[in-house]
Amino acid sequence: MRKGFIIGVGSLLLSGLLVTQGWAGNFKSDLSCSGPIVGEGKVSIAANGTVKGSIQLDAPLPNPVKFDCEILCGSSVGAGPAPCVDADAGDTTLKIKASGLGKDVSDICWQPAVLVVNACISVYVP
Repeated sequence: MRKGFIIGVGSLLLSGLLVTQGWAGNFKSDLSCSGPIVGEGKVSIAANGTVKGSIQLDAPLPNPVKFDCEILCGSSVGAGPAPCVDADAGDTTLKIKASGLGKDVSDICWQPAVLVVNACISVYVP
């Protein structure tokens, strides 16, 4: 089975982005965080399906945190949840890593997004 992602904005589809799983290495996006943590970051899906990135916090963490990540396809969960963030009190940069999460996406993923559950969501601007 071949896997792919299609990125769209509203009803506008970006041509040429209906590609198989090999396209995963081309997904890069900004992250916006306004839940229990506040900050901005970047996230990508590597060619091997690993979700990785980082979040720069506006203030140091008061307590240790753990978050899961999901890949959304439109408004549906395409893959996950999978553990992706494990940070200590005082950290100001959070590393994101979920090995192979993108390989769990079945078929074609329309309008992909990466969600750090209850914390951040990717903001893709073509």
